[in-house]
Amino acid sequence: PPLPNIQTTVTDPRCFGEANGSFKITIDSSKAPFSISFNSGKYDTLTQFNQLKAGSYFVKFTDKFGCNYERQVKLIQPQKLIVDLGPDSTIRLGDKIILTASISLSLNEIDSILWSDGSSCQDCILLDAAPLQNSIYAVKVVNNKGCFATDSVNIFVDQKLQIDIPNAI
Repeated sequence: PPLPNIQTTVTDPRCFGEANGSFKITIDSSKAPFSISFNSGKYDTLTQFNQLKAGSYFVKFTDKFGCNYERQVKLIQPQKLIVDLGPDSTIRLGDKIILTASISLSLNEIDSILWSDGSSCQDCILLDAAPLQNSIYAVKVVNNKGCFATDSVNIFVDQKLQIDIPNAI
């Protein structure tokens, strides 16, 4: 007998490491009813599988004639969103530092970049900072799927004034 037509509709996890992926199995009714085993579990009639992490899953089917079929379904792990502001830094009082948010995704995949000083935009990966005292600067990056990453950096301010006195000889 011909094989049944088995279709899978896959929804990959939204963000790296999340368990919100799913897939649905659709089987033509020519050999119904079917019993379905998910990852070697007990047989049931469920065709929708939710709250799944990225990875490979195995589904076994048994039709009304006792014939067995198997299907592998893969959910793909999305790229991890990472933002890095670099190491902590020390500046002199009155100096400024340019902070750079290094992001693991391209800017066209970014929805917003939110800095702790209140500035926000889609592509502002640079921030001029001129703190008068030791400060912590943080950034939150949100991608187009709503996933986010954060990082922070300490900026230490050397409060000692440096005065240069020229030698008049």
